[in-house]
Amino acid sequence: MYYGLWPTAWGWVAAAASGEGLICLILPQETREQAAELAKTRGYGGLEENAAYFTSLFVQVEAYFAGTARAVEFPLDLSALTTFQREVLAAVRAIPYGEVRSYKWVAECIRRPRACRAVGQALRNNPVPVVVPCHRVVGEGGELGGFAWGEGYKRRLLALEGYGPAFTAVP
Repeated sequence: MYYGLWPTAWGWVAAAASGEGLICLILPQETREQAAELAKTRGYGGLEENAAYFTSLFVQVEAYFAGTARAVEFPLDLSALTTFQREVLAAVRAIPYGEVRSYKWVAECIRRPRACRAVGQALRNNPVPVVVPCHRVVGEGGELGGFAWGEGYKRRLLALEGYGPAFTAVP
C-alpha cells in the first residue's frame, strides 16, 4: 500500500491506495503537512510514500481543481466498505459534472427508496471525494445537505462545476 501528496491550485491533496486501487483521497489542504496529517488521522500514515504511483490520478485531480477536467478516473478499491456503501457510491459516480441529484434520487437508483438518510451517511463516509462526486448530492428541495468537508467546501466544488448558488428542486 502506498500514499502520495501533490500540489493543486486549491492546495495539497493526499491519496492512499492498495494494489487494487485508490482507497482514500484527501481534498486540498493549505499545506503539504496538513494533507499528510489528515492522511495519518485516517489511518494511512504508516504507508510507503510513492507519488509516482499516483501520477495519473494527481494530474487529473490537479486539472479538476484548475477547472479543466470534468472527471477523475482511477481504479478504486472500496473493499473495506459495505455492499450498501458501494452501491451508493456507484450510483453517485454516475452523476454528470455540473449537475446535482437528490438523496432520494440516489436511494431510488439503488432500489431502496426509503433509505435517504442512510444514503447521506454513506456519502458522509465517502473515502474518495471528487472521484466519487458526493458533493453533487443535495436535498430534494435544493438545499445543500451535509458534506464531510463542510458546507463551504461543497459550495466551492459546485461553483467550480458551474452549478450556481441559487439551488432549486432537483431530481
